[in-house]
Amino acid sequence: MSGLFSISTKFSTLCICLIFLAINTEGESSNREILELTIGGGSGDRGGGGGGGGNRTQKEKLWNPFCSLPPHFALQFPPLPYGIPPPPPPVGPEVLVFDDQRRAVVYPVIQKFKAIITSVPLGIAKSWQGLDICSCKGFYCDNPPDNKTAIALASIDFNGFQLGAPTLDGFINQLPDIALFHANSNNFAGTNPPDIAKLPYLYELDITNNRFMGPIPRSINKTLSTLTEVLFLNNMLTGCLPLEIGFLKEARVFDVGNNRLTGPIPFSLGCLEKVEELNFAGKLFYGMVPEVLCQLPNLLNLSLYDNYFMQVGLACRSLIWKGLLDIRKNCIPDLPFQRSVAECADLFQYPRFCPYMNSHSLQASASWFSGFFDSLKWLLSLVILFSCKPL
Repeated sequence: MSGLFSISTKFSTLCICLIFLAINTEGESSNREILELTIGGGSGDRGGGGGGGGNRTQKEKLWNPFCSLPPHFALQFPPLPYGIPPPPPPVGPEVLVFDDQRRAVVYPVIQKFKAIITSVPLGIAKSWQGLDICSCKGFYCDNPPDNKTAIALASIDFNGFQLGAPTLDGFINQLPDIALFHANSNNFAGTNPPDIAKLPYLYELDITNNRFMGPIPRSINKTLSTLTEVLFLNNMLTGCLPLEIGFLKEARVFDVGNNRLTGPIPFSLGCLEKVEELNFAGKLFYGMVPEVLCQLPNLLNLSLYDNYFMQVGLACRSLIWKGLLDIRKNCIPDLPFQRSVAECADLFQYPRFCPYMNSHSLQASASWFSGFFDSLKWLLSLVILFSCKPL
């Protein structure tokens, strides 16, 4: 029985193919055809001709359910359209809709910064998807001071993310409502963006443990004038400390430890009346520790560890006794835990020079008065110190 069914199935398939072949052949004369299968019984004489049989023509319409359509069953095909239909209209750019215009401004800034990131070992940037900036890891939103009903990107905390990027320029300085930027322990490089001063609400900047290099710009009093915490610890900053650091009037913490900075400490730092913590450890600073630095009214911790200072005054010695000043591993002869004479001598084998040297110390020397212009510089430094205002 199964053999008969298989033969019938194959026969039916062959018939269907023949039907569609006939349809395609006859379709050229008409777009509407009726397909009928007829079986003729032959023609002419049978049995020698004549007689009652005569000429017989047998025409019967049979419907074989395995190889034909029912009698008078019509297959209708619609006429083919003339020409090729036009292509669909092009899809325009996706329209992004944000709940607040302030977030719409920073969204492309974040995406552009994401594109230049060279290292994401923890996969943090994978969460920087979609329009909800406030849900991205490391980004935090709040009401800006000028509009309590708005929601803006208020702070960034990348501490420990181990992100790598060749620069922060074009990122942090393009976030108009940012108040805190913490990027401790990453692999960011380059220099601080010069127009960071345009950020009206920024008051904490922490780029500790990165690869920033170059000198601290003299415009620091303008670019970072609103900051209360300036943390440049463990980078590759070079050069001397500019006297303009003393005009960071809001600074409470200033940390440039473990860089490649050198030179004397500017006595303009005596103008940092609000500062509580200062860290200049682990560098190549030398000379006398300015007494005005040790007389700051709110100072709680001053670290000068691992440098080449050669002299401290009474105010600074008082801080040493109180445990507020760490001056170990320097070149002060009458204090314990200092460098050897050979180590201290090695530093001064070659002449060292910092711009505006006369603004870095109040210690008088004959060279200060060796020329008219040196005297003017010294007087100018005194004016800056006593007024605590940049000229």
